[in-house]
Amino acid sequence: MPAIPVHHMEGHLLAPMLEDNPPDFPFVALLVSGGHTQLISVTGIGQYELLGESIDDAAGEAFDKTAKLLGLDYPGGPMLSKMASQGTAGRFVFPRPMTDRPGLDFSFSGLKTFAANTIRSNGDDEQTRADIARAGKHRF
Repeated sequence: MPAIPVHHMEGHLLAPMLEDNPPDFPFVALLVSGGHTQLISVTGIGQYELLGESIDDAAGEAFDKTAKLLGLDYPGGPMLSKMASQGTAGRFVFPRPMTDRPGLDFSFSGLKTFAANTIRSNGDDEQTRADIARAGKHRF
């Protein structure tokens, strides 16, 4: 059986080309996963320019680690959303990372750290965890 080489991230990047109405070149793509967070300019197949990327944790990695801090199993996404629906709006406000820096890079490790510090200073009760989940839901 022949082996066909496939670039994992390029596969994700070009998946929209399989849709009934694929995007026209050029377009900008945001690749978000547990291992990668990248903003890429796509001018054609095989023609990519990295515009920005995570300088630390990928968005999905930070999201899953925050869910673990809140006592949720992996993968944390669906459970974190459910927990967030029980949270109080406005009790905690996650920071907006890297808004004061030039460029298009991302940083998500600070969000995870904020969640850990908030748990440490406010307790680990069910309502506090739900309030943190609600605050973090819109930052990841």
